[in-house]
Amino acid sequence: MGIQLKNKLGYDDSLDAFGIHGIGGIVGALLLTFFIRPSWMRDAAEVARRNWTIWNQFGVQALAVSIAIIYAAIMTFIIIFILNKFIKFKSSEDDEMAGLDRSYHGERGYGMLNPS
Repeated sequence: MGIQLKNKLGYDDSLDAFGIHGIGGIVGALLLTFFIRPSWMRDAAEVARRNWTIWNQFGVQALAVSIAIIYAAIMTFIIIFILNKFIKFKSSEDDEMAGLDRSYHGERGYGMLNPS
């Protein structure tokens, strides 16, 4: 479903990294809440000095996921911004349609089987 989301939203992720790792990590981190050992929940209640429920833990997990998403988004933006200053980060649509092998190194990588 995470990969299908890419098609609906139209973002560029040719390796489906977000659909597999991002969505899987988010769902896994949130659902982990419901599999925590009761002894760990008791320890959390002692540390918090109050009753600690699964929903308290779910809030902590959701906050951690949100922080990770924000951090990853900001750092990715910074890296892309810096890279874009030194190298062309995104291929043009014309280059993509002509084939990136031809555009980047003047060769046809897969033209031997189908000469058209």
